[in-house]
Amino acid sequence: DDDDDKDDDDTRHVKAAAAKVTTTERTALTEASEDYEEAEVIVVHRGPLLTFFVGVSALSVVASLLLAAAHAASLYSYASSRRDAKSRGPVDVALRAYGLVFCAAICFVELEVGATTRSSVVSRFWTLRGLFYAFVGLLAMDNANSDERRRKHHKVPDAWDPGIVPYSIYLKSTAASLLALGGVYVLFGLCWCKRLKDHRTIEYRKQLEAGKAANDQLRQHRLRRAGSRLAGGASRSSKGSSTKKKTKYNSKKADTIGGLDDDADFDPNAAL
Repeated sequence: DDDDDKDDDDTRHVKAAAAKVTTTERTALTEASEDYEEAEVIVVHRGPLLTFFVGVSALSVVASLLLAAAHAASLYSYASSRRDAKSRGPVDVALRAYGLVFCAAICFVELEVGATTRSSVVSRFWTLRGLFYAFVGLLAMDNANSDERRRKHHKVPDAWDPGIVPYSIYLKSTAASLLALGGVYVLFGLCWCKRLKDHRTIEYRKQLEAGKAANDQLRQHRLRRAGSRLAGGASRSSKGSSTKKKTKYNSKKADTIGGLDDDADFDPNAAL
């Protein structure tokens, strides 16, 4: 019976130690997850100057896409309507097609798609870029005036339903916006803003790389610290369990040597 009680006590101690280690592991893993999620991420900002240049570039892309939609609608109307086809000449249709190609070129230039686009004259010299944008805007403005004349003389309907927005107003608005952006780029070119933007862009990319490396190091440090807590908690729990078992064994041994074991039979001859 005593041996069974001893085995039961040892089993309880082992289970308690295992439960304590499991709890420590869960706590450490939870803290590691919280440290990973709450890590102070270093955020790099473009700055007001670079943000302004990026905003102008985005406006140019939007204006060119809107103008491309107008040219595409006009070409579709020419292909689908006989009255519209009769009122136009081949030069007018070719100008609309060129306008569509120019709008696509503006998108490629602003988004810097491909090495050829980045090394082109329009990309490297903002004054020429502004003049090109202004030319595309003036070409679209002339197309809008041509559409108004055809509607008056030939009774040609708009390229789309005027209930949404009149085609001529839409075309003139997008042409005027692109014309204004061309003037802005001409001003930028005269003020040598291209070099300023390139310099700020290089600094921003360097800061992004440095911030990414710092964030990675921060997360790795926090995960290592959480792993150290996990190993330390498991070690303390295992050490505490072994200390308790050793203390109990030494106490039992001392009682037996001192003759205080109630279960042992006392032999006077052996004691002498």
